[in-house]
Amino acid sequence: MRPQDKYNKEKTSLVNARFKSEFVDEFKQACKALGIKQSDAIRDAMNQTIEKAKAMKESNMYSTTKLSTDESYFNQFIQNLKDYDDFGKFKGYFGRYEDFEKKFDDLNTSCEVYIDAFDEDDFETQYNEKEIHEKLGDNPIVNGYAEVEVGTGKYVKLYGKYYFEDYDEDSECYQMCSFGNYYAVDLD
Repeated sequence: MRPQDKYNKEKTSLVNARFKSEFVDEFKQACKALGIKQSDAIRDAMNQTIEKAKAMKESNMYSTTKLSTDESYFNQFIQNLKDYDDFGKFKGYFGRYEDFEKKFDDLNTSCEVYIDAFDEDDFETQYNEKEIHEKLGDNPIVNGYAEVEVGTGKYVKLYGKYYFEDYDEDSECYQMCSFGNYYAVDLD
């Protein structure tokens, strides 16, 4: 056995996935346009997933994907949420994650979204859209969260993606902004 084959057998693993041909072709073209290897793009996505999981593990954060698919994990979250909720805002029955998300949206009457436009762990509600446009371009997607107060200094935070769209040069602001694709809940 060649040394490279022996090394590959002992030290490496294959990640296997199947996608529609159009999507794969678009990915290949994007990598080529960016001048990066496909393996580097996949490695970056894997590292981001690993870092997100580590961050959730080190805090009181819960994965929305897992809340939607793992009944035991969801039930544990609901119990922790009810124990954490001093004001009783999340009283009642929650049979599935979507029930929690709807209740959260109903309680989030301020509709304020805190964003971290420059990935500096510095979330804020006031931001300079001109600066965001200059640094991030026409239609950036950034991390953000909305919150509901459930006790004195206690919040339930729902993290997701904040989308800026259609920048207008004259008014120096984006014409459309939206918040969605939730990925974590934090009992902060």
